[in-house]
Amino acid sequence: MSLSTEEIRHYVKDKPLLNILLEGNYQSCDELIALAKKLAIGDFNIIPPVTQYVEENFPSDTIMLYGILHHLANSEAERQLRNQITYNAQGLNAGIDDKHPQYLQLAQYYKGLFDQGITSYKQSLNLEKAWGGSFSPYAGINTYQYRQ
Repeated sequence: MSLSTEEIRHYVKDKPLLNILLEGNYQSCDELIALAKKLAIGDFNIIPPVTQYVEENFPSDTIMLYGILHHLANSEAERQLRNQITYNAQGLNAGIDDKHPQYLQLAQYYKGLFDQGITSYKQSLNLEKAWGGSFSPYAGINTYQYRQ
């Protein structure tokens, strides 16, 4: 079972009632969440050992969530940088879309969690594949020495 768009929104509290400054809209549209999910799966699969997971059989909802949130935060950081403006009106300083550094930091935070999850999972995958499969020329020495 994979994460639904609503579960992802629930985790980050992206709800119309809580998005006061967004005038009750969602921060991330369904298409952007779907793209972030696709990118997270692709990032996971390309790291050795290369895997072929798809959304339906992805091994960990937590790893997927962190990958999705990494891509969503990166996307918002890009938008913030592109639209940033600061203005001054009668001594009052205000900024619009001036949260680029914070979103970039958030993206790096989720990227670290995502990478940590991938590393743990891929290491266990490597260990499972290697178990009982290594050859040593010394394996047969004692067999011949103690033969009856």
